[in-house]
Amino acid sequence: GKQGPVEHIYKGVLFIHDRHHLENAGYICVKSQSCVLVGGSRGGIDMN
Repeated sequence: GKQGPVEHIYKGVLFIHDRHHLENAGYICVKSQSCVLVGGSRGGIDMN
């Protein structure tokens, strides 16, 4: 799948910037429910 940093969140839609995606200036819009976190910190939330 595609991946990149989340630049903006609006009403459950993530605006992700992918440098390899040439259309729409590299931005992809997806619903947050269809995404998974890759790497990054847990932000202090206990996932158990």
